[in-house]
Amino acid sequence: MLVDSPDLPQRYFKKTIRNDIEKVTLDAEMIRLLTGIDESKNISQVARAVKMDLSRVREILGKLLDLGLVVHVAKEIIYLDRAVIEFLIKKLSEAVGPMAEIVIEDIMDEMGLQIDRIPVDAASDFVRNIAREIPQEENRILFEDVVLTRIPKR
Repeated sequence: MLVDSPDLPQRYFKKTIRNDIEKVTLDAEMIRLLTGIDESKNISQVARAVKMDLSRVREILGKLLDLGLVVHVAKEIIYLDRAVIEFLIKKLSEAVGPMAEIVIEDIMDEMGLQIDRIPVDAASDFVRNIAREIPQEENRILFEDVVLTRIPKR
């Protein structure tokens, strides 16, 4: 099923209008997620915008799909190349030392990402989330500025 896919956080959905006139009942969380869905944002971005964790989004999105209120939008996903990821790891290691790997793993889990599958669309958020974990403001700003220049523009 689509909502069980490991790459769900990088997928895009849009709202649809049902052709029938059948009534549907939505709870508050379904309405909250439905209002946040925007075909220009992937599910990871939508989840953050509506302040829901991905496991809850999976469950609610499944209901919205079953009701025919949203549909999947096929978009090509472009991922960061290995050189950019290695650069990010190097710069983070310079800023926080051996904690870099743990910081990256925590942010990837939080965002539902995998190290070799970080979409370019989510890369800026990924870098900013990592930067927030750098305790010294000067190092945080430098890390963010230097790494963001390496991310390809879409």
